[in-house]
Formats: sequence, C-alpha cells, structure tokens
Amino acid sequence: MKNKLKKYLLEIVTDIFCLKRDIREKILNIKFKKINYQEIKLNCFNSDDLSDLIDIHNEKFLNFFIHKESSSTLNFICINSINTSKTKTKYDTVYLFGKNVFLSMNWSYEECLEHISKETRMKPFDLKFFKWNNRYHWINGGGSHHFAMANFIATNNKFEHSIDCKVQAYEINLDIANKLLDKYEMFIFNNDFRNYARKIFKDDIEDIILLINGNVLILFDKEKSNNKGYLHLLKLFDKNYILYFNDYLKERMNNQLTYSF
Repeated sequence: MKNKLKKYLLEIVTDIFCLKRDIREKILNIKFKKINYQEIKLNCFNSDDLSDLIDIHNEKFLNFFIHKESSSTLNFICINSINTSKTKTKYDTVYLFGKNVFLSMNWSYEECLEHISKETRMKPFDLKFFKWNNRYHWINGGGSHHFAMANFIATNNKFEHSIDCKVQAYEINLDIANKLLDKYEMFIFNNDFRNYARKIFKDDIEDIILLINGNVLILFDKEKSNNKGYLHLLKLFDKNYILYFNDYLKERMNNQLTYSF
C-alpha cells in the first residue's frame, strides 16, 4: 500500500510541477545511503543536534548561533548530558546510564557526590546550554559514572543537590535562520550523494556544504523556478535518506521560543 501511494504521489508531483521524467528517474534510481544520525542524536553524551548539521564557518551560516555566558546555580539533575566517559554505550539519558552503574557498583549517594566534588576540584561546573533543546551539557574531565549514579539515585528519591556553574548558553539566531529559510530549500544527504548532485541538478545547486559527520548539506535557491519539481520530489523521501532541513530547523526554532534561560 505504501509503495502504491508513493508511486501515485510521484506521478502527481511529476505532472503538477512539470518535472522532467528523465530527472525523476535519475533521482529514483540512485542507491541512497542512510544519513549518519549517530553524532546528531540526543543522548547522555550529546545535547546539541544542530552544530553537526551546518557549517558555522560557511559565509551563509556566519553568526548562526548566539552565544552568552553567565554564572548560575541549579539542581545537578538538570544536566542532560556529559562530555566524556570511559563507557562507550550511548544511553538515551544520564538516568539510564546511572541505572546501569547502580546495578554493578555499591556506591552510596554521598560517596558519589564526594567523588564529583573531587573531580571538579570544588570549582563551578562548566556547562553548555542549548536553548532549542532546553538541555544542559557538562564539560567534565572525569567522574561520569559517579555523576550518572548520583543522578539515578537523586531522581528516584527526589533529592536536590545545588551546584554552582558557569554556563555558556547557545541559541539560534532567528534573524539569520529566517533569512536562510526564506531564500533556500535545504536538504541533508549522506556524503555519497555529492557524487550525483552536480550531475543531476547542475547549476541549480546554490551550495554544497560538507559536514564533519559524513553528511552533506545542499542548498537550492527558491527563486529558480526549474527547481520546484524535484524539490517536491526530494521532500517525499524517507528521512533516513534525505532530511528536509527547513522543517527540521523550523521545529527547533519553535522549541527555542518555548524555553527560557
């Protein structure tokens, strides 16, 4: 049923937007590789899903993030991710990481907090806050297992433990983001697609931006009318293979307006 519906939608797109069938066939015959989402996924080691989807050194994305620094005090269980750990398992949350530690170690809550204090040398925690995800990330040098287990115990028992911290807060520059959304249709592909992109779309591509995670961001100028057909076609693809970045970015911009710092 899904294949029939997809085929039907493709025919509609082809007819309505006068998409040349040879271009459509070229796109459909490509063996797309999956986008690498591993470095993007939010988990106990990552709270930032945007930095790896753009290139802040590209002139189009200059000043894309607004950066502010401040000092604050907060409950340590507000920290959603940590920077480094000896464990290689990327748990969805610090809580689940802590649960795994709890099952294998016999540390008390007090021992965990004492160990964390030694790791930080009684200095304020260095945190990053990503406003569009409402998430705090601890730039730790160690102590990840004790920290995770303390989080698990504190969450289960509704304990509170306040920490002093220095916070580097990041938010999307909405003016820059809106200008990009107004001017471009943006898509994320696996980097292998770069080999096909210029051959199929030729001069219709505004920019191809290589990303550090094995993906590529391709921009199309909305003003070029001959783009419209295949751009609608690309939006129909599974997000595992083609991510329509405009929608992804809009969702995070809306999230940012919801959260405060």
